This record gives sequence, structure tokens and C-alpha cells, in this order.
Amino acid sequence: MSVGKDVVYIGKIPVHIWGEPSSVVYLYVHGQGGNKEEAALLADIICRHGAQVLSIDLPEHGERKDEEAGFDPWIIVPELHLIMNFVKRRWSRVSLYAVSIGAWFSMQSLGDEPLQNCLFV
Repeated sequence: MSVGKDVVYIGKIPVHIWGEPSSVVYLYVHGQGGNKEEAALLADIICRHGAQVLSIDLPEHGERKDEEAGFDPWIIVPELHLIMNFVKRRWSRVSLYAVSIGAWFSMQSLGDEPLQNCLFV
């Protein structure tokens, strides 16, 4: 797994993992029209405090803008479950930073997860 701005894949989902290895991570879920790169500002702040940020491209956004999968809950909710399973295997303290409709998708997907912090924009 790469650290920094290198793209890795969880299934078919492109992700960035920002920062030096840590036991703490923020999952960044963008909103309509967003992408994984917009997590750079959050990563700049969070990584200075010893945590990492994992940001993803949702369907029809970023590297996935030409995918046929829709920007719909029945597509995104299972994807966020997949992402969270990956995250829980690698980090012991998980927080969420989600923007707009990404916050709504996250609440639909991750409501039962023991998240440290949730920041909704």
C-alpha cells in the first residue's frame, strides 16, 4: 500500500492514502462534483497531527467519471461498506469527514460503525 498521493485500488475504487503510517485515519467522502484529490486541504491539516487520510472517488466522479455505475445509494452504500472493511483492517481509530451528499451516503452506510469523530460539511 502506498502512502501519499499515489493511487491505490480497493476493488475498482481508486483511493489516495495521505500521510505517514499511523493507527489513526480519517475517511474522506466527497460530495456531488467532488473527487479524492479535494481531500488535500484536510490531509495537510490532519497529517501534521499524526493521522492519515484515505480519500476515494465515488461513481461518476474523479477517475470514475466515465463509469456506467450510477451515483445512487444502491451502488454507493455497498462500496462504502467495502471501503470501511478495508479501513478497519488497517487502522484502529477511524474518523469520518464527509461533504454534502457524501455525508448522507456515509450516514446510510456507516451508521453502525464505531467512529471516533464525524465531521460533516
